[in-house]
Amino acid sequence: MSIEVLFPIFATSWLVGLSGAVSPGPLLAYDIKESLRIGPWAGPAISLGHSILELGIVALLYFGAATILNSTIAQICVSIIGGVVLIIMGTMFMTNAFSDKQLTVSPAKSYFGKLGPIGGGIIVTISNPYWTIWWITVGLAYLIWAQEYGLVGVASFYFGHILADFAWFSLVSVIVASGRKFIVGKIYKFVLVLCSIGMGGMGIYFLIRGINLI
Repeated sequence: MSIEVLFPIFATSWLVGLSGAVSPGPLLAYDIKESLRIGPWAGPAISLGHSILELGIVALLYFGAATILNSTIAQICVSIIGGVVLIIMGTMFMTNAFSDKQLTVSPAKSYFGKLGPIGGGIIVTISNPYWTIWWITVGLAYLIWAQEYGLVGVASFYFGHILADFAWFSLVSVIVASGRKFIVGKIYKFVLVLCSIGMGGMGIYFLIRGINLI
């Protein structure tokens, strides 16, 4: 399969996946607090736990729900819903980027003891309602698109998605551990603009794709 087919899946999955990574919430809070505790390796470790859980959800959706995903009705519904969600999220991200609000996060409850940042990454991820909503709307729409190209397409989608998590959480860890936390806010606003453009574009694509299947 040519790279011309797989690269758009990988690249857009990376950009849209970044939207989930930068969203203020428990995982970002956990990343910041663990970075202050153990240093710059917190980000990659938490991302590893997060990616293990997401590998499971991708496998479950791909292998366990193949019949449902292949039905025209499911593709229409998921594509349209996923497209609308992406457009709404993109609009919200752009609004937040140009607002005067500073980056704030909800405090993580604990360090999860002996589980460490990898186990903590799994627990914080699965306990976040936003993560579930993302996967049953945007993630599922992406998976339907990627599965048209078989396992290679699904793999391109998965690795593009998790590399966005590794990139963002690792960057935050390095900055926080170095003591330059003020830089995070500036980078955060730039990333919000980047994500809003990517999400809006992909939202329109999925919306048109769903309508064309009717």
